[in-house]
Amino acid sequence: MKKYLWQKKVVLLFSVLLFFVMGYFICSYLINNNTKKFLLNVSVETYDETINDDNIRFALENVKNSKTGERLITDKNISKLMKKNNLLIEKSEAGFIISIKEKYLNYNESRAKKFVNNLFPNSTINNIKEIDYFNPYIFGSIFMAFGAVIALLFLLIQFRISKDDLDIIDNENIFSSIFHKKYWILACNKNIKIKDLCIIAILFAMMMLSKAIKLPSGFTSMGITATYLFFATICWLYGPIVGLIIGFFSDVLGFFLFPNGFGFYFPYTLNAMLSGFIYGIFFYKKRITFSAIFFARVLINILINVILGSIWWMNINNLTIEQAKIYLLFTSLPKNLVYLFPQSVALYIVFKALGRVFMASNIVDAKICKNISII
Repeated sequence: MKKYLWQKKVVLLFSVLLFFVMGYFICSYLINNNTKKFLLNVSVETYDETINDDNIRFALENVKNSKTGERLITDKNISKLMKKNNLLIEKSEAGFIISIKEKYLNYNESRAKKFVNNLFPNSTINNIKEIDYFNPYIFGSIFMAFGAVIALLFLLIQFRISKDDLDIIDNENIFSSIFHKKYWILACNKNIKIKDLCIIAILFAMMMLSKAIKLPSGFTSMGITATYLFFATICWLYGPIVGLIIGFFSDVLGFFLFPNGFGFYFPYTLNAMLSGFIYGIFFYKKRITFSAIFFARVLINILINVILGSIWWMNINNLTIEQAKIYLLFTSLPKNLVYLFPQSVALYIVFKALGRVFMASNIVDAKICKNISII
């Protein structure tokens, strides 16, 4: 058992790190985003006894109309700040104590200072502190421990299964790990026959056609297609090296066949190539399980689509880091999380259905096709 866990150390390490990152982002941008406030202690020599909504709205408008414009605060945020307990002003002996929900001033302490200076001219801010705030590193560590337990349970279940199915996952055609010399020899020296070229051509044509059928995702102008189903199938059959090549040509041809209004940008081609490589190392000559499919989609959705995709979007649109963060958190990440499980289920169903066809045609090892399972 110890030897088995040591062999799976990469899976364990990645799971632990992934859960830490998830915990950190959930705490920073979901929990703290809705609870964290700036608490400002403001002293003023003289002040109007009647601070009302008009004064406050006027001060917020001044912040919005400052040099950096609506990037500081929007009309929508002003309306939200005027409701509920998003902004509280209380009198104190020296002046006022003000608490402002951080998310409505775009996560920046200087916005709070601008607001106070507009509301109370000639005022002095004695200190600013954060309240109702959770430490994201502690929260991430708790998630990390939870992730370690989940990963260990998953590996224990897999170990029990593998003890009964050694002939399935350890024969010469099915590899239990990609860290094997013969695996990469087969992947790099794949003998592509005429039949294989025809299969690749058909799947690639369907992959390109599916790019033209884009359904609304519900997240701004971002759409969803079935392209990944055909792409993953090619990588399943022919491996990570072929996946890199198919990713390159699909993105380049897709740019010319379906222009999107932007110029050609190679980093997006790199994303497609990396996706093909990930599909290849998870599926090529491997025992196919739903958990493997889900894990592959997690890597592609989070690492490729969300993180790298947001960086390329920032560069191509000349966005600031703050604007890129907003795009990542409120458009790219929600979309990829919402569709993560449905995409994994759809890919599992496709693999399960095609398994019998590929087994009958002697395209994929029969033991792989017979044993496409949940775990």
